[in-house]
Order: sequence, then C-alpha cells, then structure tokens
Amino acid sequence: MAYYYLSLGTNIDPEVNSAKMLNLLLKEFGALVSYPFIYTQPEKIESPHIFLNSVAIVLSSLDKVSLKAHLNAIEISLGRDRDDPDRSIKDRPADIDILGVNDCLDIDYFANFTEPYINICDRDKGDFVDMRPFGLPRTEGPTPIHFDAGSGNISVLDEAINRLEDWHKAALVTQ
Repeated sequence: MAYYYLSLGTNIDPEVNSAKMLNLLLKEFGALVSYPFIYTQPEKIESPHIFLNSVAIVLSSLDKVSLKAHLNAIEISLGRDRDDPDRSIKDRPADIDILGVNDCLDIDYFANFTEPYINICDRDKGDFVDMRPFGLPRTEGPTPIHFDAGSGNISVLDEAINRLEDWHKAALVTQ
C-alpha cells in the first residue's frame, strides 16, 4: 500500500467535471483526502477557458503504472482523448496526474511543488471554490472524505487537520 499524491484539473465545464472526477475517484478508492478547488489561469496551453484545480491523496495497493491506467480511464470516461498527441496543449474535461508516491501520509508533501494550486492551504480562504452546488462538501483545507456506496453520498469525516491522518487511515481500513 502506498499514498499517491494527485493533481486534478479541468477547464471544460470545470465545476461539473471536477465534481465528477472526485466522485469517480471516491468510487474507485472509497476514501481520499480532498483539498479545496481553486480557479487558475491556463499554463503551457493557449486557451480562454479558466482551469479548476485541486490535489488529492489516495491510498492504493496498485503500482504506479496500474494506478495511472485507472486514472486515465477516469479521464477517458469524462471525455478526454488520451490518444490525441496534442492532448497536453488542449482544453480538457479531466486531467489527473500522479505527483508523487510515499509510504506514509504526509500533508506537507505538496510543499515540494511550485504550482500555485498545489499549495492552496496557504491561500486566503476566499480563493476556494464552493463546490456544494455540484454535490461536493465545502472544505477549507485538506479533508478526509468517504464515499458511502450504500447511500451514494459523500461524507466528510473530519476537517481538523491535526486528526487528518488518523481519520484517513481509519476510513481506508474500514472499506
């Protein structure tokens, strides 16, 4: 088992596709640590469409290659053409990248990256996008969430950062 640190982004119908992306991740992994979404300007592509980005942490027994195949399948299910050689410079309904992998849950892991949306915990809370209209819970920082397959609902386990690791591990153990 390893913790995978993921980057999430979309600039095609971004609020709807972000919610769909997170829901599909929850259905795949049962529980994850979700960070707030934030709007960002396109980088490395020319587009008038703003991006909605976030990061998440999942625990998986899959190796990195197998996990990436699962993430690509989620992107494809949301309409991304993974066979297009220009896909990295085009607008996209879903983009999920593996930023890194670690054998323990480390909230500070994202500090290793410079993209502004990755280090959103240090940002003014006014920058966070309220995703409640799209079926996601409001979060002000890293939040362990769980998909209850019986009810089809997403549950916030706890928003207290000092208990994040305990809650996340507990949620993953009870799957």
